[in-house]
Amino acid sequence: MKRWDDRIMVTALRRVMWDQDLIEEIIDVFEMCSAIMEGHSHTEAGTEAPPTIERLGQLVERAKAIITKAKPDKPNPT
Repeated sequence: MKRWDDRIMVTALRRVMWDQDLIEEIIDVFEMCSAIMEGHSHTEAGTEAPPTIERLGQLVERAKAIITKAKPDKPNPT
């Protein structure tokens, strides 16, 4: 996964949507996923590792819902 791109298309900034509630949802799911990833610096007491299949499924569904909300004009991810 590429984590940095120094090219920013300034004229595309007009299409940027800023929704603080959506941002908070994204950060919440990111932090939940981070807590179950090996190699992240979380204490054992604060992690959910290893996650259950049910928990992973819930995170996937929540991520899909966030993507749909962030891109309402796009089809739902499969």
